[in-house]
This record gives sequence, C-alpha cells and structure tokens, in this order.
Amino acid sequence: MLNNLEKTGQEMIEDGHYASEAVAARMNEVANLWKELLDATALKGTELYEANQLLQFDNNAEDLKHWLEDVEWQVTSEDYGKGLADVQNLLRKHGLLESAVAARQLFRGNCEQVESWMVARENSLRSDDRDHLNSLQALMKKRDDLEKAIAAQEGKIADLEHVATRLIDDEHYAKEEIAARLQRVLDRHFDENLTGRLTHKEFRSCLRGLNYYLPMVEEGEPEPKFEKFLNAVDPGRKGYVSLEDYTSFLIDKESENIKTSDDIESGFQALAEGKAYITKEDMKQALTPEQVSFCTIHMQQYMDPRGRSQPAGYDYVGFTNTFFGN
Repeated sequence: MLNNLEKTGQEMIEDGHYASEAVAARMNEVANLWKELLDATALKGTELYEANQLLQFDNNAEDLKHWLEDVEWQVTSEDYGKGLADVQNLLRKHGLLESAVAARQLFRGNCEQVESWMVARENSLRSDDRDHLNSLQALMKKRDDLEKAIAAQEGKIADLEHVATRLIDDEHYAKEEIAARLQRVLDRHFDENLTGRLTHKEFRSCLRGLNYYLPMVEEGEPEPKFEKFLNAVDPGRKGYVSLEDYTSFLIDKESENIKTSDDIESGFQALAEGKAYITKEDMKQALTPEQVSFCTIHMQQYMDPRGRSQPAGYDYVGFTNTFFGN
C-alpha cells in the first residue's frame, strides 16, 4: 500500500498536478510516520527480547537458588546416620552431589575451550593479512590446516554432546544452561562457514571425524555406505544437510549406542568372572585409569547377604543401579 501511494504521488507530481505541493507534503508526512513506526517496532522487539532474557534468567536463578538451598541443607546437616546402611546412603548422596558439581564444572570448562578454539578459527578464516597471505599456496595451506584442526575437534565435540545428553537426562541442576551451551557449540561447529548447512563433502568429513568408517573412493564412484547416511539426512538429495537434520541424525545414532543398566551390569559381571563383587584389578582389564578411579571412588565396599565385607571387593550392582538405573 505504501509503495502504491508513493508511486501514485510521484506520478502526480511529475505530471504537474495542480496540488503537487500538497501531495509532496502529504507524502513526506506519511514517510515520516512510516519511519517512526519502523523505529518503534524495532524498539519494541528489542524490549521484548530483553524482557524474555530477564524472565529466563529469573527462572534459572530461582531454580539454582532452590538447588543451592537443598545442597546447603545437606552439607550442613548433622545427620550422620544411625547405622551402616544410613551412613552408606548418606555417602552415596554426597557422592552424587560432588559428581553433579564436578560434571557441570568439567562440561563448562570443555565448552569454553571448544568455543575459544572456534573463535580463533573464525578469526583466522576472516583475516585478510596481505603481508602473510599473499599467495595461493599460503591460502591453500591455511585451509588444509583448518580442515585438519576441525577434524581433530570432532571427537571432543561428540564427547561434549554425549556428556550433556547424559546430564540433561539425569535432571542435572544446571540442565537448561547445559542444553543452551551445547546448542551454541553445535551451531558454531556445524556452521563454521556461516552458511546454515553442510555440503555432502562437509558431511562426509564430519562422519569421518566422528569415527564412522567410510572407504576412500575415486570421485564419481558409488559410495553405498555414505549413501545410506545421506538417505537419513538428505533423502530428497537437495545437495546439503540442514542443522535440524544433522542434529536429529546425531541424536538417533547416539540413542543406538546407549546401553541399559543390565548391559553395564553384565559387563562388570564378565570382568569379575561371575563374582558378586569386582576388584580394582578386574576393572583394569578393560577400563581406563580414569574410569577405574571413578568407579572405585563411587562404588561401595561389597557386603555379602550375611553382612560380611569383602575388603578388596566393590559392589558393582549397587553402583550400576545408582548411576545407570532407569
């Protein structure tokens, strides 16, 4: 409507209409009102966005406040239990509390490290230093180095996603912050060229970075295994993979790899060679030193049905139910 009004008014002025001056004045008045409306709309949008930010902050702060109050009550309580079972239960709760805080700190530190790396790479891509990048060879080397660096980060980002998913599913006290932080990392990692999508070539590189085996083939040769992945993310063969499809693909693949508590318990049982308890030496057969350390810290000493302890034995059944039970 505004465009039609301007067009009609301009034609009247150019045709020398007797009221040309009045038409021009009215057009200026309408144009000014339109500009004021656009400015007011933009300001309102900014205010609404800031109000939404404030409400989200208040909600998160309120949740964190309640959690901190609960934690403060736990750590200042003088309840030390009235028996072995009570003490063990309190130790378990305290261990879970320490794990929640440590997991959040570790996740945040890893996110900051990955985001710092991404900022450095983005700045490198955008740089235009003619003194140092004055040849095609230098530009090609810069791009190759970047692709290698991106591939090296794939595993770390996949680990971050796995940890974040586990914390969110376990109703971690900072789950909303964790989810937002993870999405920010995934968005930047997915879209390092700021296009909003991945080409098929870039998607293939992501798969290899995530340790999916894809045979090397000559250009133009069929890739049946890669085609199966494309069927999941680009069935219509648009030629690119959207962020939504890529994220859904990762979640689906991650879900396929999640083990049940029964699977984990069976794994411990196999390491323990059928014993009702497991020793540190048993765990060293298949677990990393860090995993062994985590297990020995959080597993309770094994007690047989008669209440007799096994000094070197750990209760893997209780541990599995506590950390991986549904």
